[in-house]
Amino acid sequence: MTSKKALLILFVFAVSVTNAQYLNGKIIADFANLEGITIQNATQKIAITSARNGFFKIKANPNDSLVLSGIQFEGVSIKLKKAAFEKDLFFIHLKLQTNYIQEIVVVKEKNGFEAGVLSKKAKTFTPAERKLNTASNLYPTANIGSMSGGSLGLDPIINWISGRTKRLKQELNVEQKELALDKINYMFDETYFTKILKIPEDKLEGFLYFVVEDAEFKKALNSKNKTMTKFLLVDLSKNYLKLQN
Repeated sequence: MTSKKALLILFVFAVSVTNAQYLNGKIIADFANLEGITIQNATQKIAITSARNGFFKIKANPNDSLVLSGIQFEGVSIKLKKAAFEKDLFFIHLKLQTNYIQEIVVVKEKNGFEAGVLSKKAKTFTPAERKLNTASNLYPTANIGSMSGGSLGLDPIINWISGRTKRLKQELNVEQKELALDKINYMFDETYFTKILKIPEDKLEGFLYFVVEDAEFKKALNSKNKTMTKFLLVDLSKNYLKLQN
C-alpha cells in the first residue's frame, strides 16, 4: 500500500514538472520607464516584476490569467491562449493612468533657450547616452592648489583602456534598437505585418530586428513620419522575404 502511494506521488510530481512552462513577454507603453511593473499569475498565485524596458519571464500555462498593474498604468487582466507560448515574445500593451482633477492652474516654465540664456536648446540624453557621455568625454577639473587653468580628467582614458567605453557603446546600441522596436509595435499592429506585408508569423521578430538596422528607416521612424515609415517597410519586407527564400 505504501509503495502505491509513493508511486502516485511521483506520478503527480512528474506531471506537474512536465506541465511547467514559462512565458517570455514584453510590455509596450507610451512611457519611458517600464521597469518594476507587477505581473501576477492569478491562476498559479505567483508574481514577478518587469525588468529593464519592460521585459519579463513568468511561469504560466495556457488558460492562466495574468494581471498587470503599475502606479502609472491602468490595470490589465489577460487570459493566456496557447498562441502566446508559440512566439519568441508575447507583447502586452498598457495605457497610462488618467487622473482627473477639478481645477488646474497652468504656469509656463521657460527653459534656458526660451529665456534667452542659451543660444540653442539643450540636448536631452537617454540613460545609456548619459552613461556613455560621462565615461567618454574629457572634462576640465577645478583648479588644484596654486595651479592655473584646468587639467583633463583621467576617467575617460581609464575607461577606454579598461574597455568600459566600448561596453557602454554596445549598451547604447542595444537601447536604441529596443526603443525603435517599441515605437514600431506602438505604431503598427501585428496583423499589418502578417496580412499586409505577408511576413510569416514565425519570422516576424526577425523582420523587426532586420528593419531597425536600416538607417533610412530609423530616420523616418524617429521623425514620426508614418507615411514614409510604411513606404520603407514595404521595400524592406520584400528584401527580407527574398533573403529568407
